[in-house]
This record gives sequence, structure tokens and C-alpha cells, in this order.
Amino acid sequence: MLRFFVILSQILSCMVLIRSFIGLLWCIVFFFTAVICSLLLFKPKIAIVWGKTFWAPIFNYLVGVKVSVEGLENVPNGEKPFIVFVNHQSYIDIPVCLEAIPNDLYFVLKEELRHMPLVGWFSRYVGMVFVSRENSQKAKKSLETVAQIIRAGKHVLIYPEGTRSEDGKVGKIKMGGISLASAAQVPILPVAIDGTQVSQKKGGFLIKPAKVHVQIGKAFYVPEIINEQNVTAIRTDVQQTLEKLHKIAIEKNKQ
Repeated sequence: MLRFFVILSQILSCMVLIRSFIGLLWCIVFFFTAVICSLLLFKPKIAIVWGKTFWAPIFNYLVGVKVSVEGLENVPNGEKPFIVFVNHQSYIDIPVCLEAIPNDLYFVLKEELRHMPLVGWFSRYVGMVFVSRENSQKAKKSLETVAQIIRAGKHVLIYPEGTRSEDGKVGKIKMGGISLASAAQVPILPVAIDGTQVSQKKGGFLIKPAKVHVQIGKAFYVPEIINEQNVTAIRTDVQQTLEKLHKIAIEKNKQ
């Protein structure tokens, strides 16, 4: 009996490896195809639209990530831009968000991903923004670029914790994204994800099949003026909003 479970474990491990490899192949095929087609058609945005329409859902299917979504009625209508605040659990958050949220999104990513094969190259090509966590001056310039994207009417996605969670819980929210939303006076769309930390561990390559739930909350504005008197309260409100949504996402993902 013990040998049976050992063999079964080895088979499952091989299946995970095969799924991960197939997912990688799909990334390679899609990224090169999308870039070449967008260059030939002189329409760089095609790569973003195709990434949402084709790459993300097919990638999730190939690696066994099943995405469920609730709260789509909370996504703002119309042309006015908004900033998505979503908790960060793994790199799988990227295709999950692209599949779950109906709008075209421009991601704000950490600087370390800029030179990452495939993902970094493609992100640079389509105009995603990279923020340095080590250099405050570079970070400020990057946030100014994000502000320009917002003023151009585009929707932006930010991981307000600034890094992936170590334990799956929502980490401490940083002020960068809040300051952007305040200065631009665009709504924040809070989104919580549960399950991607199971699919891919921090620092790991293999992607395991998993159920992932995305819970979208109601959009809200932060005050136009942020000062010493209200900054703590504003950050706390945003933190509690994401934490409450995340608890809902955890419960929904158990169903």
C-alpha cells in the first residue's frame, strides 16, 4: 500500500511538471505571435487585448487553475479610469486577474521582473510600468509614469503590498498606490484573490492545479488631500477593505 502511494505521488509530480512545461510553451508561442502580429499591424495594443482574451484563460486552463469570480457588478462602467488594488500571492495572480477583470489593465510590476525572460520582455513591450523598491528616485519617476497612464484614460493594476505574501494573508499596504488614486481622483477597485499561493509557492517554478477565487469589492475614492492628520486612517481603511474581501474570497474558495 505504501508503495502504491509513493508511485501515485510520483505520477502526480510528473503531471504537475508536464502541465508547467506546457504552460511555459504556451507563453513562448503566444508572446512571440502577439508581438509579431502587433508589429505587422502597427497596433501594439493588440498584444494587451490578446493577452487578456487568449493568453490568460488558456494558460490557466493548461496549468489547471480554475478561476471563479464574484462582484463583477462592482467594476465601474464608462470610460473613466480606475486603479485595481489586489493582494499578491504568486505570479499566477497576473493571468488570474487578466481572466477575472473584464477591462484592459496596465500592471505596475516590481523592477526585478523587467529582465525576466518572456514575462518581463512582453511587459516592457506592451508598456507595463516597473517600480524600483530600492531606489526612491526611480520609484517616484515610475509612479509619475503610472499617473500619465491614468490621465490617458487607462486602467491600472497595483499590488499595494509591494511584494508577494509569505503566508497568504494580506500584507501591510504601502502608500504609493493610495497617493496615486488621491492625486488623480480616480476610484480604487478593491480585489482579493485566494488560491494562487497554493498553485505556485513563492520562489517556485512548478504550477499545481488549484481552485482560485476572485472577490471584487465596491469601488471607492480616497480624499484628494492626504496629510499627517488623515494618512493613518486612510491607510487603515484600505487595509481593512482588502482584508475583509480576502476573508470572503477564502470562504468562497472553500465551497
